[in-house]
Amino acid sequence: MADITAACIAKLKATSAVTSVIGSGSDARAWPDKIKELSTRYPCCVVMRTSGGQDMTLQGASGLEHAMIEVESWAETRAAADSLDAAVVTALTAGVKPTWGTVYLSECTAQLGSRDSGESPDATGGDKSAYWARTAFQVWYAA
Repeated sequence: MADITAACIAKLKATSAVTSVIGSGSDARAWPDKIKELSTRYPCCVVMRTSGGQDMTLQGASGLEHAMIEVESWAETRAAADSLDAAVVTALTAGVKPTWGTVYLSECTAQLGSRDSGESPDATGGDKSAYWARTAFQVWYAA
């Protein structure tokens, strides 16, 4: 089974509009499920698979899977979080390429009404607030 979370992170790390903000290569600040422990650097992205499953037809499994992916964009200001979120949406939905890393992609769409944002205590334990913007995506890909 394809790891769609890792594939999404690979896609973000391969998109210059995103890496110009979160860094590139092994220094890229994009992680699965939560902000990496001891990370003291914003901005960053967190990618989570929230649901999904195998696509079934009357003849059985179609060979496709679907997943709901949420990407949180974290930054030191609301404007920076919103800007990173916009770059993420464009990276994942504009001119969808057939592969993200080694995963064959059928479709990726940002879910209408799924975007939200907020302020949280600094995840690094500092005394400043951190800001986040989150968008959910429906992704169809080869199993």
